[in-house]
Amino acid sequence: MDQEIIQAITLSALQESELKPLVRNLVHRIANLTGIALVRIWLTGLGDHCSTCCFQKECPSQTRCLHLAASQGTTLAPGTADWSSLEGNHSRIPFQVQKIGYIGSTGSTIHLESLEGVPWITNPAWVNSEKITSFVGHPLIARGEIMGVLAIFARFPISKNQSTWLRTLADFVALAIANHQGHNHLKEQIVRLERENRHLQEELQDLQGYAELAGTSPALQKVRQQVEFVARTDSPALIIGEPGTGKELVARQLHRQSSRKDRSFIKINCEIAPAELLEKILFGSVGGQFQQNESSSRVQMADQGTLFLDEIGALPMSLQIMVNQLVQEGSIPARGNQPAQPVNVRIVAASRKNLRDEVQAGRFRADLYHRLSIFPIEIPPLRERPEDIPLLANFFIGRICQKNQFPQLTLSPEQVFALSHRSWAENVTELRSVVEQAVTLGRGEKLLFESGRSLVPSSSNKPEQPELPLESPPPTHSGENKIRRQERESIMAALRLTKGKIFGLGGAAEILGVKGTTLASRLKALGISKKEFRQTNG
Repeated sequence: MDQEIIQAITLSALQESELKPLVRNLVHRIANLTGIALVRIWLTGLGDHCSTCCFQKECPSQTRCLHLAASQGTTLAPGTADWSSLEGNHSRIPFQVQKIGYIGSTGSTIHLESLEGVPWITNPAWVNSEKITSFVGHPLIARGEIMGVLAIFARFPISKNQSTWLRTLADFVALAIANHQGHNHLKEQIVRLERENRHLQEELQDLQGYAELAGTSPALQKVRQQVEFVARTDSPALIIGEPGTGKELVARQLHRQSSRKDRSFIKINCEIAPAELLEKILFGSVGGQFQQNESSSRVQMADQGTLFLDEIGALPMSLQIMVNQLVQEGSIPARGNQPAQPVNVRIVAASRKNLRDEVQAGRFRADLYHRLSIFPIEIPPLRERPEDIPLLANFFIGRICQKNQFPQLTLSPEQVFALSHRSWAENVTELRSVVEQAVTLGRGEKLLFESGRSLVPSSSNKPEQPELPLESPPPTHSGENKIRRQERESIMAALRLTKGKIFGLGGAAEILGVKGTTLASRLKALGISKKEFRQTNG
């Protein structure tokens, strides 16, 4: 085992482009040298077999250990053992345990030219039967990090010079491993960036969607203030609201205004799948040796970012336990042979259910509810903020017309009044659907509301329209009287919604889709005096 042989082995092994073939090739070539009994390489990895590991009691942390990655040797008793197997008691060796763990934890070399009387030999019978006389163990160190351990058992005394050259080989191997891991890490980063880019594109498509929470109502202004405050923190948040109120939009805005805005926003609907499949979606599959599952884990995808759990009230109790640990300890729970994995994720949850009632009914964990509800944000239904409805409707009309290259359409005063007095059981989702249908049916030329989805409230729900006194009576001709009366009712409805505000953002002119000066002229023409205007404003 001279310098030239070691150099040839090194050059040959380093030609491999993948890590596993590299270490296998290296071990195989060394093991084929005359007098070599056994060669093994362990690589640093996560503690994944802790529950079945024979060194469990001796392991100081049960988080990281040395994984047997390649093994090759020649026994003097054929058929007694398979030395190429990566299973067995030494498939995992904790740091600081036995001679291999000592090398891995300290970065020190162990060179034993003779094994007689050495206390570290755990199986003297094996050493004697295989006529093993010497041992060399070198740490695989690259860029200041211990990547693993190279161990060689020989049937001849390994000299200091040979040990030095083996150390040079170990350094080359460590550098190759580091390069491979760096390359793999780069590929993982590229995959992650591509994944994040897809999510970013989705967010950009939804960016205008936050305008769906546009409005001047006090209730919505309160929501905006809460979002601005909560976004400054890194605590979990709970969003409560009926279906269609915009819970996801609020969650996205929390993310955009937070310090995590440049990382992923990952959403999961907790109603989409049964518990077993949902667990795999959230936390990934439980894999075997050398298997990485982060790519399928939404929690890992959201690392350093935000995880949005929509309809968390539907989360099975078994997963509530795991999410509770994620929130409390900042880690993916240990599953199977995989240890707990730390992650840095902000949890934003949403629910249409009253989670307090779910806790009392025993369907939701109280500890998880209290951790999520540190900053609850309640989104009011559309029927409780009617003054926002015309703004939203005109926003949807504008977006639909632009998308379909239609001329810009606006609501008539009558349509504004009718829209503002519907119950909107499905909230903004229903409003958007009704408006889109009206634009489509009118083929971009007018707003044509289908009779089956009439904007006029049913007789049982039709609101009263209180009349304000006019300075002069309306015209007496029936046709003209009807038109002027409808126009007057629509204008007064808009004024009531805005509390008398005419000009500017959220004013009656904007709601009606006319200029402020035009509306002022119509007020004068319809005989609405300044005195009546003050009454409306009050």
